[in-house]
Amino acid sequence: MALREPAAAPYRLRPGGPFDLDELARIESESFPAPWKREFFASELVEPHRYVRVLARDPAGPPPVGGDGGAPRIGGYLFAVSLYEEFHVNKIATDLRLRHQGYGRMLLEDALARARSMLILENEYDCEFHYAGTNHPPIFSHAPESTLLLNTFAKAVSPSLRLGFIVAPPVAAAALADLIERERVHVSWPVQKVVETLLVSGELDRHLRRVRRHYGAMRDAIRERLIPYADVITLGGDEGGLHVVVSGQSGAFDRELRAALRSNGVVFNDVRDFAMLGSPLSGFVLGYGHMDSEVLMRSLDVLEACLGRIKRCGHS
Repeated sequence: MALREPAAAPYRLRPGGPFDLDELARIESESFPAPWKREFFASELVEPHRYVRVLARDPAGPPPVGGDGGAPRIGGYLFAVSLYEEFHVNKIATDLRLRHQGYGRMLLEDALARARSMLILENEYDCEFHYAGTNHPPIFSHAPESTLLLNTFAKAVSPSLRLGFIVAPPVAAAALADLIERERVHVSWPVQKVVETLLVSGELDRHLRRVRRHYGAMRDAIRERLIPYADVITLGGDEGGLHVVVSGQSGAFDRELRAALRSNGVVFNDVRDFAMLGSPLSGFVLGYGHMDSEVLMRSLDVLEACLGRIKRCGHS
């Protein structure tokens, strides 16, 4: 896939700062169905080992393509983690008015220049299950010479396989293959042959189409059941994957909901268990990849009962 060459530059790259937060949050909300919260951007700006670049309007530069037309002060951003020999791009987006003008390429090429002596680790663990929003091509498709693309068959087929794969540049692929053989960390031969058969026969593609419909229907059921409670809870992360994040609209409601669920014997993971240190994210994870439809409906019955009881008590 060829990337568009940048237009003449009315925008320049610079490090992001707290004075950019309003614009970052605006672009984020316009770009993603489940956007990062403003507080998370604020946290990322001050965390160590972060690489943050924004496209800032250059007052001395030419007007954007199509004229000024209320061109935004910030045209896009890239957030990455740069630690040791790893460079991980967490987020990249451009303003809706500036797309298809090469600014995404400008951000990505700047990041690749920063990571020239490193390898970018791209985790695509649940890319097979994408239901809404833009399913962007992987960074690997733009920079195959400096990216390791990681994935697993755990979500697509079965966790019991304990088998994943890495798409890597030739030199890195040879080194990884040598390490795996030397350390004997590969899975058993029968498991490898089963997965090989799935790939070669085309059955994996057919299986993915079936399970994508199945989990898409479960995701739609969750959304339908929880829409009536949109005034007290927020549902996030439902544009892809096999889980959603449920959080209270207020800290008080969030705490009461957790307490009510625990009193009903529900054990759950806090979203902070999966977030970076110091993350302001709240809520808990409702995973449905291991459920059938009947178990999901029973789980939603319990969740709805807790929500209804808290609302009847007048808490919000």
